[in-house]
Amino acid sequence: MIGVSLFRRPNRKTGASLPGYYCSFRITGADGRQRQINRQTGKTTKREAEAFAVALRESILKEAGAGEEKSALIYAALQEAADLAARHELTADLAREFLAKFTEIESGKAIRGYTITQWLDFWLDNKKVAGKPATLARYKNAVARFKSHLGDRAADRLEILAGADVQKFRDKLRAEGRSAKTTNGYLKDIRSCLTSAVKEGLLPRNPASNVATLSEEDSIQREPFTPDEVGKLLSSACSADWRGVILMGVYGGLRLGDAASLKAGNIDLVKNCLSYMPQKTSRKRKILTIPLHPSLEDFLLKHPLSDDPAASLFPSLAKTSVAGRNGLSLQFGALMEFAGICRNVIKQASDGAGRTQYARSFHSLRHTFTSLLANANVSQELRMRLTGHTTKEINDIYTHIELESLKKAIDQIPKLSISKYPK
Repeated sequence: MIGVSLFRRPNRKTGASLPGYYCSFRITGADGRQRQINRQTGKTTKREAEAFAVALRESILKEAGAGEEKSALIYAALQEAADLAARHELTADLAREFLAKFTEIESGKAIRGYTITQWLDFWLDNKKVAGKPATLARYKNAVARFKSHLGDRAADRLEILAGADVQKFRDKLRAEGRSAKTTNGYLKDIRSCLTSAVKEGLLPRNPASNVATLSEEDSIQREPFTPDEVGKLLSSACSADWRGVILMGVYGGLRLGDAASLKAGNIDLVKNCLSYMPQKTSRKRKILTIPLHPSLEDFLLKHPLSDDPAASLFPSLAKTSVAGRNGLSLQFGALMEFAGICRNVIKQASDGAGRTQYARSFHSLRHTFTSLLANANVSQELRMRLTGHTTKEINDIYTHIELESLKKAIDQIPKLSISKYPK
């Protein structure tokens, strides 16, 4: 009989068992505390003693104010777990099932279990509801690589995932040649996924929380284009749309994705300005307004501008992804090579791991934009407003002061009269 023990007491003098059975059981009161009950049944047969013990337990439970049904179920499960442990058959998976069963009995709500793969897929599906395409592509890539790293272990229960697993994933990415910044990006996405599991009550803590991010000292130091190189890019562009996108980068500091996805409504030729919301910081809902440079204005006056504000400004590029084998980023790289502009390889991909890293890409036009402003003595405050940078530290990375500007700054130091000082 589960939950109740029957036994006989020995005669202290003779050692023989006394007539009649005793019973022993535990109950859990309404306050959650357990009590051990030991009583004499007054019955000489085991069947009668069992019936008496069950009736006694039910009576005491009612008096204690505990839900008989819940307490009985929980105690029965505890007894089952104890029996398995005594036979050395209580595995970690079975223990977790018992904990889930206790919670379900108490709350009335079943706890759904997940394997690592099931949770990663579930989290990814939820992100598809409101996520941006570029962000979703990044999440999908991170999840796929994490599954690949785990191999067969991805089919294990989510609860057994450890911090060491995440750390090995981080170290593997780094060893394969990926930059610290890229590696940290993958780590951030997996950490976010596991944080959601903690919020759902599936994990007691995030196993990735103590996995440190890597120092990003090896991050790519972008180099700006010179005015002459910008001229070569414009001359070599294969279409008016590409020329427009390049002008948006050099005279507006726009990123490639932002420039390619501009609409007719983003341009106001009456106020002579461009207004758009950068995709990278769209969650802040911050709109940047940039006055049109004369060169950019001349281009837009000649470029067909639709009366429909939702029409793409550069339709031949708008539907093409920035990344990918045929993406806009690689197309721009080919344009640079055609124009005879060196991309300056920083790190060459090897054995199919990682990717070739260049000091110069379309993003260099954003550095060119900021640097041209700085060399024209435009204050950093105004430069930050035009680029959307939130800190001076970030803006400094994009600012490349030309030697001629530095020379002018040095020349402003008054000459000292050497004759005033003794030799």
